[in-house]
Amino acid sequence: CIRDRARDCNKGIDSEAYIERSIELWDQFVAMLPHAVILAQEAISLGGDIVFEWPSGNYFWNLDIMKEFINRFGLMAVPVNGCMLGHRGVKGGLLYKPWTLMTTSPFIWQVFKDAKCPGDAHAGLHESCTGSNAEKSGYYPKQMVRKVHKAMDRRIRESCLRRHSVAAESDASEKSGSHPRSESEAAS
Repeated sequence: CIRDRARDCNKGIDSEAYIERSIELWDQFVAMLPHAVILAQEAISLGGDIVFEWPSGNYFWNLDIMKEFINRFGLMAVPVNGCMLGHRGVKGGLLYKPWTLMTTSPFIWQVFKDAKCPGDAHAGLHESCTGSNAEKSGYYPKQMVRKVHKAMDRRIRESCLRRHSVAAESDASEKSGSHPRSESEAAS
């Protein structure tokens, strides 16, 4: 039952309002996931990619329906920590903030693959994600946004280069009076 899970996942937060809000969010998630499946299918069929992000410890990552979504689209997991992306607390220290990105994009994977906290090397550098920092940790740091833009830029550039290459090959074939397919078919 979602009511029991809300209590288990959030020890110390036992207000009826919080539990009701958790149920409301659960209902929204269940209602929206089938639409996300349709959008993901469409994006992938058009040559696009998908990225799904939640905090790493989010309960929903472990749900069977989410695991099915991840498997269905072959999503790659990329663990990311805010401290590796310049996420800072109110006192200027680093915020560990763990996110997980699930993506079909090798470009997203590539730009974020090294954004996991080294652990001991950062010992004593982190501020707690409580109090004022809890709210602050709910926002993406600028470096994270820049990395997403970098991945998108690489994706677009590669796509344009691929299209340009195909167009140039087609033009060359037309000028020579042959079609690449007809040459390969003739050779077999």
